[in-house]
Amino acid sequence: MIKLIGLELRRNKISTYLISSIIIAIVVLGFCFLFGYGPQIEASKGVLPSDTAFEIFMTWKGCIPLIGTISLGAFTVMSAIMNAKFTVEEYAGKKAIHLFSYPVKRSRILFAKCILVFSFTCIAMFTCNIAVISLFGAISNAVGILPETFTTSEFLYLLKTTAVLSLLAASVGLVAMRIGFIKKSLSWTIVSAIILVGPCGNLFSMFPDRTFTIMLIGMAILLVIGLIVFLELLSKVNKMEAV
Repeated sequence: MIKLIGLELRRNKISTYLISSIIIAIVVLGFCFLFGYGPQIEASKGVLPSDTAFEIFMTWKGCIPLIGTISLGAFTVMSAIMNAKFTVEEYAGKKAIHLFSYPVKRSRILFAKCILVFSFTCIAMFTCNIAVISLFGAISNAVGILPETFTTSEFLYLLKTTAVLSLLAASVGLVAMRIGFIKKSLSWTIVSAIILVGPCGNLFSMFPDRTFTIMLIGMAILLVIGLIVFLELLSKVNKMEAV
């Protein structure tokens, strides 16, 4: 399995997605400062933020899920693109003929592709989100962007929130890949990922006191669905013919 994953890394330009992850991290850091200074700018204009806005933008328990949701959307789309490139397009037309010529069980090849994308998505999002928010927290502590101090308690909350969101992003990417596989379409895969992840931000904001619980439930549901469609796809690939 490790050899198959290594083969996928050689066949596909993983550096492209590493660069994309860095770009996402920079953009998310920009949003951190935007959300951090936004209420202060409004207050300087004489506009008093509502209690809800204060909870979301001016406390770490509100800010961390908000920023994490932006990372979730970005890395979900990247996961969908990777799944489409690594898997969906590989099983279409002449590429499938070449793929089926490998002296390896088809399900093992598919498993290697999916586990690579799933793992990369989780690791990339976890690393980027932790690094970005920790950096923003350190800067905030130094110059007083947020009234609350970024402490060990907030860091631990960041760790568990990011872990759940990383699994959620990878799971949505897997489900979107199965939908895109129906038409062997990159567009279907990406659009499906956007539709699936779209409601997450609204759900998280609707229950500010239970944000982590909602995240955990959503991740569990999508992870189970992703596992089911993955197993179904393994069976399908073993039986399909190249056309």
